[in-house]
Amino acid sequence: MPAQKVRVVSHRKTINGWPTNSISIDFYKGGADNIAESSSYKCKPNIILLFIPGNPGLIEWYTDTLFKIVEQLGVGYALRGISYAGHGAGDDVIGSADEHEQSF
Repeated sequence: MPAQKVRVVSHRKTINGWPTNSISIDFYKGGADNIAESSSYKCKPNIILLFIPGNPGLIEWYTDTLFKIVEQLGVGYALRGISYAGHGAGDDVIGSADEHEQSF
């Protein structure tokens, strides 16, 4: 059986007009780092964990820990995580310089 490797794929989606960061953590067939992001290489999970962060609502703060959890659980597990809508890194999210000036 080919080796399976855990990978994190980050996404930025718009939810109700707010840019929002999300992650998918899955096992992929083969051990190479350059596996194409194709569902044909993704191992089908039996269980998908959903993670919604607490304060401050940024999924990026938890990515390393969530990666280790999925890695330790093993093949058959995957995880989806999402930041609070509008929370994250970048100029187009809540708390950016433009948003701060417009709020007063």
